[in-house]
Amino acid sequence: MAIEMKVGDEVCTCAPLPGLSVGMRGRVKEIGRLFVVVEFSDGRMAYYHPAQVEAVAPLEWGNDDAPVGFDGECVPRGSHLCLLPGTMSELIESTARYTAAGLAAGENCVCAFPREWADRVRAVIRETGTNTDQALESGQLVILQTSDVYLPAAEFTADAQLERMGSLSSVLAKRSDFGCRCFGYPGTATFELEEWWEYEKRVTVRLKAEGMTALCGYHPTGRGTGQWMRAEALHRYVIKGDCLAAGGGAS
Repeated sequence: MAIEMKVGDEVCTCAPLPGLSVGMRGRVKEIGRLFVVVEFSDGRMAYYHPAQVEAVAPLEWGNDDAPVGFDGECVPRGSHLCLLPGTMSELIESTARYTAAGLAAGENCVCAFPREWADRVRAVIRETGTNTDQALESGQLVILQTSDVYLPAAEFTADAQLERMGSLSSVLAKRSDFGCRCFGYPGTATFELEEWWEYEKRVTVRLKAEGMTALCGYHPTGRGTGQWMRAEALHRYVIKGDCLAAGGGAS
């Protein structure tokens, strides 16, 4: 059954307009008798026939869901999310908040990011009231460098990266009674590869099977580009502007 739209609702475009592709998400700004005005995150607005946009169903949570660190929001365990930040500070701090939420829930957490992020991530986790040093010492929190987890862009293929993920399972799949989660940032050069998008599609199935909640971080320079559109379309859940929203991917 179609979801009735109202002003402020999130919608997904079903028809292309000049400069605006199918699958873009925006908010309903105005509803007329023959048109719907949609405003996008970059400030652009466009007029669509009502049949050319589709309302996005609100997210619903269960009792065994994993908190993501933003306004009490949760996702089903085993979900694959992406983080689309407006700034580098937002990228690093959102990573820390997502990790802190997992630690507070008793989950084991693995993070892979550049070395220079480490001090800020630890500081933000501490600001939430979590004892970062204790989490690291106990092994509840494992911090790795990007190169420990992701192949360099020159060697990256979906098959090879999936195989490498399997070889890291002793770290990534470490379990607690409360579940586990990971965060990964492969770097901007990797995002330019077609093989990266193939990997993103295929790893979702593996994460769900292992019950591991995963968040991959994208770079703020991708805002307004096809890169962010593809990321949003591939993931079931998206963190953008410190908010959790529905993406276009399968659960």
